[in-house]
Amino acid sequence: MLSVTVLTAVLVVVLTTVYFLVQRKRVKVPIAIGQEIGVSNKKPVFVLAGPSNAGKTALFNMLVGDEMRNTVMSQEVSKVENVDDEFNLFDFPGHFKLRYKLFDQLKNLKKVSGVVFVVDSTVDPKELTKTAEFLLDVILVTESRKEDEIDILIACNKSELFSSRPPLKIKEALEREIDKIIVRKKKSLSDVKGKASSNDDDDEEMMNDNDNGASLEILNELGSTKAFKFSLLDGSVEAISGSVSKKNIDGWNQWIHERLSS
Repeated sequence: MLSVTVLTAVLVVVLTTVYFLVQRKRVKVPIAIGQEIGVSNKKPVFVLAGPSNAGKTALFNMLVGDEMRNTVMSQEVSKVENVDDEFNLFDFPGHFKLRYKLFDQLKNLKKVSGVVFVVDSTVDPKELTKTAEFLLDVILVTESRKEDEIDILIACNKSELFSSRPPLKIKEALEREIDKIIVRKKKSLSDVKGKASSNDDDDEEMMNDNDNGASLEILNELGSTKAFKFSLLDGSVEAISGSVSKKNIDGWNQWIHERLSS
């Protein structure tokens, strides 16, 4: 009969092996401009995005079962494959200067089932302009993928705080801000298009490989009504409250799993 010492040693080896196998799936992926990152399977992809300090990376750690990791601003993309053996998860830096990584990859990632856009629900609606600009930039990419209908979750974090606002109010405030931004962007891109048309030699540079032209087309579609509404998008947009610090993310988890079963 095996001794307790031997059984304990075997158990330690097994648990250690399992731990390292799990950790191998959690990788920080440094990514250069224009470099594509993919996944090694055909499972759906979910993308975490949002402004800095909203709780995005803390949510990422919770979703992948690594709640104790410190959340500091990173210049790298975090990727975990086979979360719960169901989907792949990407976390992109929220800092303004690093958002190109999100936009570059969101254009090319395969099987994107949804974008979880994390916002701080305690932010005054009057100060949502920068968040709305970021969200509109995400929308311009998702709407440009005509073959896909990518859903967006506005994850209203920090709902446990007294100063937090209801998700519907946040959603409506973002719609109002985006409506104003669309007007400004349409004018700006129209001016760029006009300059490009008057100088054929600079067409390629001015239009950024037609990205500006495509964005203007989408903006014209979104601005064709009296006021912008998320219901105009190809994909659905929902706003759901939650709290990473209180581990209250059931609503967000449900949103993800609804898209896995659809």
